[in-house]
Amino acid sequence: MVAAPGHSSSSYVGGLDIKLQSARKVVSNETFIVVCTDDKGLALTWRGPKGILGPKTRPVVDTKPYGTSIVFNGSRMEDTGDYTCSNGKEHADFHLTVENPLKFTDTATNQTAIEGNEFNVKCEVRGGTVSWLVEGGGIIEDNEKYAVLGDGLLIKNVSLSDARTYICKGVQQTTGIVQDREIHLRVRHKPVHPIHQTKRVMEEVVWGDIGGTVNLTCNVLANPPAKFEWRSYNNTKKKIAMVTNETENLSILHLRIDNSTFGDYKCVAKNTYGTYEKWFRLERGIKPAPPKNFQLKTVTHSSLVLEIVAAELAPEQRLQDQGFNVQYKKVDQGEWKQQEFNVTQDNLYTLDGLESNSEYDVQAATVNAAGLSEYVALPRFKTSTGSSVHLTWPLLYSVAGIILFQMRDHASW
Repeated sequence: MVAAPGHSSSSYVGGLDIKLQSARKVVSNETFIVVCTDDKGLALTWRGPKGILGPKTRPVVDTKPYGTSIVFNGSRMEDTGDYTCSNGKEHADFHLTVENPLKFTDTATNQTAIEGNEFNVKCEVRGGTVSWLVEGGGIIEDNEKYAVLGDGLLIKNVSLSDARTYICKGVQQTTGIVQDREIHLRVRHKPVHPIHQTKRVMEEVVWGDIGGTVNLTCNVLANPPAKFEWRSYNNTKKKIAMVTNETENLSILHLRIDNSTFGDYKCVAKNTYGTYEKWFRLERGIKPAPPKNFQLKTVTHSSLVLEIVAAELAPEQRLQDQGFNVQYKKVDQGEWKQQEFNVTQDNLYTLDGLESNSEYDVQAATVNAAGLSEYVALPRFKTSTGSSVHLTWPLLYSVAGIILFQMRDHASW
């Protein structure tokens, strides 16, 4: 029998039986046994590539009642060759091939390329051949973008989209052994917009009202991280203060709005490899009126359905992104939670995640690009303990009677 990786079979000649396939392929340093038996009970001998084998040769011959074995204790390349078991009349043979094990050399897990250059993703394999795959994709073959080399994968005209995980696959044809090595490629590149990466300049219109605040957000992808600079083009090209760099590639300009604040602003993001610009135009917009109707339609143990109808807006209030902000809290808790909704055709909005058999306060405000209206509140209500409760009385309230002052906190400057 064979005690080694792979399957075993018998090579039978006359009365001899070798418990091994006729051709055996292993990698070096494997340990296994090959057993030869004779159903006639005759004495058996083994011969290898270097002659007769015995108890002190390599491999070692070991005779047991069930047969005569040769023991390979850590196979070596020089063990490759033909082996013969004989009883003096018949003989049975097998061929052994010993290969060096697959080994990755000069193959770093993390490698870095530079945008616009060629880069060789290094991967060398001893004892086999190499093929390449990209994670989430297929096999990479020679084409205008890639060239498979003896020591790696050449990527031509590297771009940010090449920053991926590549799989270097080592294959040993003789033994069928396959090993993979993942290589994570990073790309050093100029700052770009996270989505529109081919655009070097972006523009955005932002709305605000006098007395309010507005945040201009400049977000990029960059390696190494970008350095940010803000400029105002209202009167003179001067640098702006009150800037918060939230992360290494995100900068926010905080503005408190007065008559002189409206106009053009520019964010410039730079690193060693290039520059990205984003222009903002801050225009005056009027905050919307509160909801015209605010009605509680349905209550269950964990949710409620609200009907919210927007008031008619003046032209200067008809800005982008109109919707509603709903705040809610349990009566015994001091902190408001909130959820924002886009306008729906049926004017119905579902608020989930409430606790059963609990009293809640709820209020809603209209939202547009310039900010929030004042809040409109509902009378206090209680969630059910199980099945839904459909309200049969109207809970429709005039805005004039229940407007609350806006309760959002603004950070002090």
